[in-house]
Amino acid sequence: METPPKPLQLDGKDRLLIREGGGCMSVFGLPFLGAGIFMLLAGLKVIPFQNAEEINFGMYAMLFGMGSVFTCVGGWLVFGRRLTVIDRARSLVLDEWRVFVPVKRKEARARDFREVILNFERGDSDSADTYPVVLEGTESLKLLAPMDFGEARSAALCIAEFLKLPFVDKTTDNVKTYAPGPPEQAGDGTQTAKPELKLVSSSPPSNMKTRITEKNGEVEMFVPQASGIGCMIVLLFVMLFFVSDFISWKKLFHDKLTFDNPGDFIGAGFFSLFFVAAFVLPVFMILRLWLGKHNIGTVVRISKDTLSIEDKTSRRSRRTRSFPFSDILSIEYTVQEDLEKDLKKNPFVKGSSPFQPGYQNQQQTARKIAGLFRKLGLSNNKIILKTKHEIYEFGYGLSKEEIMYLCGYIEKRVKGITV
Repeated sequence: METPPKPLQLDGKDRLLIREGGGCMSVFGLPFLGAGIFMLLAGLKVIPFQNAEEINFGMYAMLFGMGSVFTCVGGWLVFGRRLTVIDRARSLVLDEWRVFVPVKRKEARARDFREVILNFERGDSDSADTYPVVLEGTESLKLLAPMDFGEARSAALCIAEFLKLPFVDKTTDNVKTYAPGPPEQAGDGTQTAKPELKLVSSSPPSNMKTRITEKNGEVEMFVPQASGIGCMIVLLFVMLFFVSDFISWKKLFHDKLTFDNPGDFIGAGFFSLFFVAAFVLPVFMILRLWLGKHNIGTVVRISKDTLSIEDKTSRRSRRTRSFPFSDILSIEYTVQEDLEKDLKKNPFVKGSSPFQPGYQNQQQTARKIAGLFRKLGLSNNKIILKTKHEIYEFGYGLSKEEIMYLCGYIEKRVKGITV
């Protein structure tokens, strides 16, 4: 076995180590640890205050409590380490958490695991998207969760090859299973979800928005992106509602400001900024999106052995990515039906089973929400290009027929099939 990717490390020919913690995480935790120690010492009256006679016992207790929390969090970030040992000779998987000394330890038999799974967990406003690598069998064990798809896939393939287990890629709906083998040979897998993509028809849809040109054997496609004008118009009306609700129009147009005191200037300035934020900026964004809607999108170029993608805005081009055909794993799509299925599976909506009350109302609500998203330019329709190093999505807001046609068109071009 060759040198594994970080954070994996070989310890002999039968032991694979996964180390987590330290580095940037320790630097990030230093301010928390410092603040926690300071508050602990202040709560214990080791650090005196000038107005100590005015501070009661409750304040010292609060400082001590906050200091304990900050010290624990900072101490874990600075000194916390995780070590996972996969011992092939002993058929043992050891997962250990340490802060100077072991604080949590878990052992499992390697023979109890059947496969190595690569998942996708979408983050929120407080966390980033991650790609957890999980050992699955009689129990589940999450080994690591990188934020980079390429890093996570390389690690998962290496672990699967080390344990001679199948590797299952579940990062998209198109689930694929790869037989045990060297990572460099894991280019094709057994598909277990959606069938192989086909062209919907030999001719493009009648309402197709994508522009396709072919010259000297190379294909260039301009795939427009959803402008989001509908969403901006809704935002504008919402902001106008709040303006009319919180501002007295009679006072605004009939009462005259005398500007005899600084408060009049402050009030006029505050209202001007609020008016610009609530009305002028949305109008400006709507006009900008409308004028540049034909230039905002993704340019896909397919040459003899390379597929390149360029993001374009109305004034400039952004990052350009190039992918050799040998690095492309799959070309997939998500259409409106998938969004409706996700909405119907929402745990906050009752009636997930046809035999439960409210099931029909749930189906109708899901269809209405999906239709509203489509009208506002927030459709979930998209093309997913999965490579060995990253996952790239484009084509948001296009119709279902166009998404499926383009997906099949690109896939056949990559495979060298004349369309």
